[in-house]
Amino acid sequence: MKPRFKDLLRHVSFWRTLRVNLVLFPLRTALRFPVLCGRRCDIAGLRRGAVSLSCEPRFGMIVWGISPTPRFSVKGLWTLIRFSRRGTLSCGPGFIVRAGASLLVTGKLVCGEDVLVNQRALVVCSKEMTFGPHVRIGWDAQVLDSDCHLIYDETKRRINMPYASVVVGRNVWIASRANIGKGAKIPDYSIVARGSLLNRDFSSVTTRGNVFAGVPAELKATGRYRLLDIPLEIRASKEWKNLGLRHIDADELGLDVEAALNPLPHTGF
Repeated sequence: MKPRFKDLLRHVSFWRTLRVNLVLFPLRTALRFPVLCGRRCDIAGLRRGAVSLSCEPRFGMIVWGISPTPRFSVKGLWTLIRFSRRGTLSCGPGFIVRAGASLLVTGKLVCGEDVLVNQRALVVCSKEMTFGPHVRIGWDAQVLDSDCHLIYDETKRRINMPYASVVVGRNVWIASRANIGKGAKIPDYSIVARGSLLNRDFSSVTTRGNVFAGVPAELKATGRYRLLDIPLEIRASKEWKNLGLRHIDADELGLDVEAALNPLPHTGF
């Protein structure tokens, strides 16, 4: 759904949005405004080629610093977007960084369509990081592909490599305050539970609906999925509140699982 004009006036900084698009893209692309910026965005390091689009440019296919229904107050809350001279972002439609989140790119960051970084989350791509389509990164979560500092191993008298690529598969939900460390490989259709630490390669896991939990995270369950159908979620919530049910039969709701797992990407905010 495209944002209404009054919503644009309320949430979007026109001059910052115009400047960002003109810096990032050729004029013809820039005037389609593929990037929308909020009023409190601290943005630095942008240059031509820092951001590339994996599809035809669309209005509002990238959104930085806007939270129309915030979970934390946005008063005084700034969004931090930083690119180094070699940092690059390639993304599809629906790449959203909510108000108060931080995105630091000094390496190569590749995102599929419909990727959301929620409020106060931190994403630091120092070398190489990949997000598949329909990824959700929850409040206060952190995703880093680096130790950020050098660590000396006195026993082996060596300094270990501080970087290792991170790969987050399709339809992965990284819940609030979860931490994803260097070398993490998360298979498609997985949930990383709230407060967990995942810094291992789980690419050998071939099941779907995986739940990883704990410090360090381990595979705890399979067959559990984060549904991304917002109208369905609203309808189900009304059923629970009105009828006091502990669960709802998915067939009675007319659940289309694949459609709920793979929605159309956001345009606007």
